[in-house]
This record gives sequence, structure tokens and C-alpha cells, in this order.
Amino acid sequence: MKIVPLNERYLNEAEKLIEKIFQPTEEEKLTLRSSIYPEKYKDYLQKHGFIELKYFVLVENDKVIGLTGLYAYNEKSYWLGWFCVDEKYRNKGFGKKLLDFAIYKAQTKKFLYLYTEDCDEFKKARKLYEKFGFELYKREGKFLYYKFDFLKHKDKFVNVFSNTELCNNKTYKNN
Repeated sequence: MKIVPLNERYLNEAEKLIEKIFQPTEEEKLTLRSSIYPEKYKDYLQKHGFIELKYFVLVENDKVIGLTGLYAYNEKSYWLGWFCVDEKYRNKGFGKKLLDFAIYKAQTKKFLYLYTEDCDEFKKARKLYEKFGFELYKREGKFLYYKFDFLKHKDKFVNVFSNTELCNNKTYKNN
């Protein structure tokens, strides 16, 4: 298992994964391409107010089995985007590793908060968020909004990768 920045090699698999789980619009799918080609999608990024956008794929046996993104509109907080694990690989700890990784990456940027949006149908994801310390702060219809406060959990994730290998800050491997 490894977590790597989304790249051209894994783009089609990542797009298929979010289509299968989230059914995004064509415009929403552009966030993945924008992560790889920020200059090409500069207008899209500006239109949506992104100051930073990065996606990462969880790969097992050279197959994309999970995805997460981190994006920012300001210098105080990140948003977790398209966080998912393929249904065939759930309940095996992959979601936990992916969320560990996302929190670690956000923490290294010195952000104060990590936000995410969820909806009623993704109960297991919500349980995972809550287990990690995300707190529900708003509900609008079927959408739930969670916030992770780094100051509140400053000691919890400081050494999240102490027993793993972080290679060149680009690839996280755990065998």
C-alpha cells in the first residue's frame, strides 16, 4: 500500500472511483485534473477561489483503491475533498490510513482547521471522522459539515507517521 500525489498515471482510475461513489458533475471532476495541471486549469481554480489544491491516491498492487484531496481557500484552513475508499477495500483499515495521511499533510502546513462535508448516506465515513476528532458544526438538509481543530488535537497527530516511512515527502508506504 502506498499513498502518492495524484498524477497522470492514476487520473482515469481516480475519476472512475469518484464517479462510482459520488456521481460528480463534469465540472466537479475538474478538481482532480486541476490538481495535476494547475496552469492549464488556472481559470477554474480562480473561479472557485482555490489557493491550493492537492489530491492523493491510495494504491494497492498498482490499483487506485482510495482518494483524498486537500484544498484551501485561505491560510487558516484546509478542506478534505473526495475522501473515499473503493467498496471492495473497506473495513480493512485503508480509510483510517488515508485519513491519517490527510490530517498529517494538513498539519504540516500549519493550518488551524480541517473541514469536510458529508451526507446522510455515508454513515461509515462520518463515524471515522468522529473517531478522529472531527466535530459536527452545521447541518443543511442531508449535508453535514465537520471541523477538525488542530489546536484541540495538537498532541494526537504530531507523530502519526513515526512507525512508517515517508519517502521524500511524496510517497507514504506502509507494508
